[in-house]
This record gives sequence, C-alpha cells and structure tokens, in this order.
Amino acid sequence: MVRFLRTCVLALAIFAGESLSADGYSIGRDPSWAPLQVDTFQDPLNAFTNALTQAIAKKEGMFLRLFDVSTINLFYNLDSREVDAILSSLPPSDVTQDRYSFSDPLLMLGPVLVVRENSPATSLADLGGKIVAVNQFDNSVLVVQDYPTIVIRYYKNMPNALDDLSNSKVDGVLLATLEAHALIPARYQDEVKIVSGPLTDRAIRLLTLEGENEGLITKFNKGLSALEKESLYTSLRHLYNIK
Repeated sequence: MVRFLRTCVLALAIFAGESLSADGYSIGRDPSWAPLQVDTFQDPLNAFTNALTQAIAKKEGMFLRLFDVSTINLFYNLDSREVDAILSSLPPSDVTQDRYSFSDPLLMLGPVLVVRENSPATSLADLGGKIVAVNQFDNSVLVVQDYPTIVIRYYKNMPNALDDLSNSKVDGVLLATLEAHALIPARYQDEVKIVSGPLTDRAIRLLTLEGENEGLITKFNKGLSALEKESLYTSLRHLYNIK
C-alpha cells in the first residue's frame, strides 16, 4: 500500500459501493491548483473534480482515495511513489511525457479569444495589425506570438482588459476559459463575445509515473469517455457552474 502522506491535508475516500473490485489507487491533488489562477473558481473546481472522480470510480468499479496536498509536495509525492497518481494542469510535452503518463483531459483550461459583440473576427488570424490583450501572468502570449503582426498589450487585471475591449481600446482579449465564461455573462452581456474554444492544450489531467499504474490511466480514460457519452460529465459541469 501507499506510504503515509506526510503532507496530507484532507483524505477523501471515493467509493463505488459494495461492488467495488480490490483495485485501489491513491490520487494527490493541490486544492489551490497552482500555478493556475483559479481564484473564485477554487471551491467549485475542487467540488467538480471530487464528483467527477467519484463518478469515474463508480463507472469502472475502482476504489480511489483523493488526497489534498500542498503545492510544493504534489509532484514530490508522485515521484517518491507516496501516491499512485496526481491531478495536475502540467501539459504533456516531449520532456514531461518521458517521465509521466497523462490521461485524457478532465477539463480544458486554455485561453479563449474574446472580441466585441459586433466584431467579424472569429480567430486570431483575423486580427492582424490589431491590438490583443493578454494576461501578463500566464503563457497566453505564446499563442499570440504565432501571429507577428498582432500588437500585444499586457494586463495585470483581466476585467480591465475586457473593459478596454468593450470601449474599443483593444480589439481582442485572450482570457482563461473559466474566467471568460464566468465574467462575460455576468458583466459584459451583449458587449463582448467568445469566438473560440481553448487555444492551448492546458487542462486538468490525471498523471502517473511513466510505465507505472497504466491500468489506472486506462480505466480512468474509459470511465471519463463513458460519462461524456452519457452526458453526466456535462451535467456535473453545470451543477458546479464550471462552464
């Protein structure tokens, strides 16, 4: 069994009922989701991942234990095999895939393109020579850099960027999808609109050490796919206001 988690803040056992198989896995999660800037979305995001993990466990007849751990110890606990897997926003790459196996995305998190309600633009390709606002604290600027004629303007406060978009001071905004779907209906209805899906592969995924616990990844992906087909995944997102 997995060694005791010294950094555990909360141990949350997730069951599928008495019909569970003997398969058991421990999963670490940093409830702050650093380095993501989830702010007001932290509690709904934690509730959503709790419920989704529980539903996947039930679907696949697994026993999963979800542990909340500190940011600094999340990958340490996985690398030292104190947990079997972690939930993380670390993106897959040639480097990271040498060390870790990644599940399918539980939730896409990349930036979306926002333009004024009357704008004909539907992609960054339509904004050549225009000004696009980006968050100076995330990597959305890397998306815009693929379009060298776009003028990049950095913002510390993204609601200010949306204000400037509404007032025609910028022509587009790249905004994290969770923030965009929360802010725009509440404060910018009929002023600005989202015209793209997430533009990077940043997402919450289940990670295991490469070559270990491959059965967990397989079952997790299978259960996640089944929930998406049954619309339960969408229902959980609506329940916890994860748009």
